[in-house]
Amino acid sequence: MVLLRNRGGRLREVARDGRAGPRRGVAARCPLVVEGESRGVLAVVAAHRLTPGRLELLGEFAELAAGLLAERDLRSRAEAMGAAAVEVLARAVDVRDAYTGRHSAEVGELARRVGERLGMTGDELTLLECAARLHDVGKLGVPDTILRKPGPLDEAEWKLMRRHPVMGAEMLSNVPGLDRLGALVASHHERWDGSGYPRGLAGEAIPLASRVISVCDAYEAMVSDRPYRPSLSAGRALGELAAGAGSQFDAAVVAAVEAELQPASP
Repeated sequence: MVLLRNRGGRLREVARDGRAGPRRGVAARCPLVVEGESRGVLAVVAAHRLTPGRLELLGEFAELAAGLLAERDLRSRAEAMGAAAVEVLARAVDVRDAYTGRHSAEVGELARRVGERLGMTGDELTLLECAARLHDVGKLGVPDTILRKPGPLDEAEWKLMRRHPVMGAEMLSNVPGLDRLGALVASHHERWDGSGYPRGLAGEAIPLASRVISVCDAYEAMVSDRPYRPSLSAGRALGELAAGAGSQFDAAVVAAVEAELQPASP
C-alpha cells in the first residue's frame, strides 16, 4: 500500500498489486472517491511494477476521474431541478386560462416530434422541448382581463399582449439553468417574412427552435377551443399552416408538421 500526497495536501491511497510480475496483470489500483463515497476503482494493467512517479500519475488520473464523476452528479441534479422548474412554470401558465388546458404540454410534445423529423438531437432537442413548454410563460405578466377576454383585443391590449415573449425571456434569464431558453422564447412570434414581433427577425435569423415552436403553437391553438371561436378540425388547421408557409411560417417546418400529423388527420 502506497500513500501519496496530492497538491492540496490530502492523502490519496494507491494499492500496488505485488502479484504483478513478468506476466501482465493489475499493477496498481486507486479508488475513485466522490464526497467521501467510493464510486469505483481505477486500475492499471502492466507487465512490470510501476515506479513511484507512475503511481503518482495514476493518483492524478484517479482524482480527475473522481472530479468528472462529481461533475456528472451535479449536472444530473441540476437537470432534474431544471425539468421540475419547467413543469411548474408551464403548469402555472396553463392553470391561468381554462381554455388553454394542456396547451403548453401539447406544444412541447409536438415540437419535440417535429424537431426529431428536422434532425435535431441531444441538447438542441431538449432545449426545443423546454422552450416550447415555456413559450407562453410571459403571459404570467398579462392581466386576466386580457387573457380571458371573449372578444377581440383593442390596440392597447394587443400592445401589452405582444410583450409576452420579451417578458418570458426576461423571466427565464433570471432562473439558473433555464437562461438558455430565453432567446428561443423571445422569438416564437417572429415571422418568416420579417413582419412578426418583437424584433422583426426574418428567415433563418429566427432560431430554428423558435420557428418550430411558432408552427406547433399555431396548430395546437387552432385545434383548441378559444373564448372567441370554436376549435378547427386537424385538416383545416393544417390547411391554414400550409397557407402561411413562406410568409408567416418556415415552409420546411410546416412540411415537417404535416408529415408528423397527416396520418392522424381526418
